[in-house]
Amino acid sequence: MPCLNWVRPRQKKSRPRITNFWALMTKEPSPYYLYVVMNDAGLLYTGIALDVAARLEHHNGGTGAKFTRGRGPWAVVHEEGPMDHGDALRREMAVKRDRSLKASLKAKFAQNGKNQMG
Repeated sequence: MPCLNWVRPRQKKSRPRITNFWALMTKEPSPYYLYVVMNDAGLLYTGIALDVAARLEHHNGGTGAKFTRGRGPWAVVHEEGPMDHGDALRREMAVKRDRSLKASLKAKFAQNGKNQMG
């Protein structure tokens, strides 16, 4: 008669093996940039990109993020970098949560006028 209480033992998860530790430690950081763009209505969009100018063309051309489609033209109002991809993602989330930074960017570019943006 088979044992009904038998449970398959858990398998250990294998960790990826680091083959060349020093090559990983001395690796150049990826050139990711954090950017904040703003349109004429004062809406802000935050993202990361390898090439901010090319990404801005995508946003203005209607092939960028869904949020930016049909709401342009967009202009870069803030940029940070270069940084590693993980650092760029963490900084993006921090900027999205930082209401004071967004308010200061809106106030700064509202004072300078729309001729500075476009």
